[in-house]
Amino acid sequence: EEPKAEEPKAEEPKAEEPKAEEPKAEEPKAEEPKAEAKDEGEESKEEETKKEDRKESTDGGKLEPTPKKKRSFSFRRQKPRQQKGSTSGSTPAPTHAAKKIKLSARLSKLVFLHAIHFKGFGDDTAKSSQMSSFGESTSSKHASSAAAKFIDYNKRQLSRVYPKGSRVDSSNYDPIPMWNCGSQIVALNYQTSGKMMDVNFGKFQQNGNAGYILKPSVMREEISYFDHKSHKEVPGACPKALKLTIISGQQLPKPEGGSKTGEVIDPYVVLQTMGVPEDCHEAKTRTVSDNGFNPVWNETFELHIKFPELCVFRFKVMDSDLINKDDFVGQYTFPFSSMEPGYRHIHFKTSLGDILPNASIFVHVEIHDLVAPPTKALTRGKLRKSREYPEPHLVGLHAIDEQFKSSRAHLRKSVDLREDYLFACLTFKESCGLGPHALERDCLAMLTARAKSSNFTLFLDVVGEEESKQVYRIGVSEEGRVVPAPLARMLEAFTNLNLAIRGLLTTSDEVAAELDKVFAAGKEHQDDLKQHLQSEPQVSKRVQSMEHYSMTMMSLKAESCQLKSTKEKAEKTLKKLHEASQKFSIELKTSL
Repeated sequence: EEPKAEEPKAEEPKAEEPKAEEPKAEEPKAEEPKAEAKDEGEESKEEETKKEDRKESTDGGKLEPTPKKKRSFSFRRQKPRQQKGSTSGSTPAPTHAAKKIKLSARLSKLVFLHAIHFKGFGDDTAKSSQMSSFGESTSSKHASSAAAKFIDYNKRQLSRVYPKGSRVDSSNYDPIPMWNCGSQIVALNYQTSGKMMDVNFGKFQQNGNAGYILKPSVMREEISYFDHKSHKEVPGACPKALKLTIISGQQLPKPEGGSKTGEVIDPYVVLQTMGVPEDCHEAKTRTVSDNGFNPVWNETFELHIKFPELCVFRFKVMDSDLINKDDFVGQYTFPFSSMEPGYRHIHFKTSLGDILPNASIFVHVEIHDLVAPPTKALTRGKLRKSREYPEPHLVGLHAIDEQFKSSRAHLRKSVDLREDYLFACLTFKESCGLGPHALERDCLAMLTARAKSSNFTLFLDVVGEEESKQVYRIGVSEEGRVVPAPLARMLEAFTNLNLAIRGLLTTSDEVAAELDKVFAAGKEHQDDLKQHLQSEPQVSKRVQSMEHYSMTMMSLKAESCQLKSTKEKAEKTLKKLHEASQKFSIELKTSL
């Protein structure tokens, strides 16, 4: 019974329970600012913890005050309500499903460029999708000392050239040598105008300013050799002779930045050509004093263009000043391939590329194939001595060397057939008093008019048995009379043209077939040559043999293509002569 009397003492902690709970009674007051930020789930958890504490105190355990939890006062955005069927930790499902984009692996390989470090021209591990960047100084060094290797490198790789860092004034370098080496991306400072930017914009006009230009075949094909610094004739290139007459100017304004009042300008025209080193020329007209409205020059310039596909023309008008530096008036730059023969107006632009209203010059252009130096005293025998014949080079492999040696006579024959025809065409048109672009109909019109003025009757003899290869020999019916010298030259030139066409039609197919045969044999032994050169210890000899092989193969292919093209031109010329002779009623006297 004694323990029963002591029960009230054990209950004494219960009497002190309200005192221990006094901090809890003050809890809602301290937590009033936080109550708004709590979630419903957090409030239910706190109530459960309170009930558990009360149960422990009633079970006779020792009462210990519950410590206060430290709560932060950072307010977070209210979470969006979860959709049905979603778990508590999962993110809300997107309203729109993401679309999968399918990429073409082949297209990606074509357009993707991977920048790599340049390891040298002999690196065979590089891929076509890899590109190396060259500084201005480095690329200039390669263009001058290893031009052929740089061109061969750009056949299979992309190269980018950028200005050197010392150009703090954003000036520009000359892009022509880089283009001559086949560099695809030549970067310039577009914020700086001048001659180099004029050349850049003019270069890309030949493709409608699309930004892409196809390089010449000699700079693209695998079996080819080209060195822009070499003085030899480029295989496959057709040199041109240009005769340009600058006649007059129209409404040439005062120099940029000058005052609107003052003296009238004293204009002169500067003609500049840029390309391979042999195609870089500069000429200028005389100065016309105090006339910017309609100055007249009437000056003619004759130029020879070795590689027309890489040549760029630039016309520039300057204002002459005896005391200070001559002032810039306007310019226009364009590629040689965009130049058309005949009478043309050239409209000028400012240094910033804006068009000068109504400012132009009036010119006359004549372009023809360069077959020989334009000297009237040259005869056919002397002309052949001045021609440049492609020579096959030996490579050190007997199977290829024998084939190349046998092609020497066919290469010379091909050149003679082509240039005999071209020279005969020029001679006939010149004898009739016409330019190189005159039509055959106009030449025969001049010939018949000359014969009628001298009271002569013309007739034609058909030469050749095969109808497709028949040509004409022209003569006069009055055999006893003396033919005037001008008419005799015209008759002789007409006959020589027909004979040159006949030789081309009867022999060109056989010569072209032999050239194609040698080219096919050389291509067949290409792998044998590579294996043979692997045993050569000297690197210089290996490189020289491959260069000789590429040069000879390119000459064979180029001569064959040019010979076939010249044959087609000769057939058209013969057809036009036949139609013109019928139009002017020239008698067909006999058939031989």
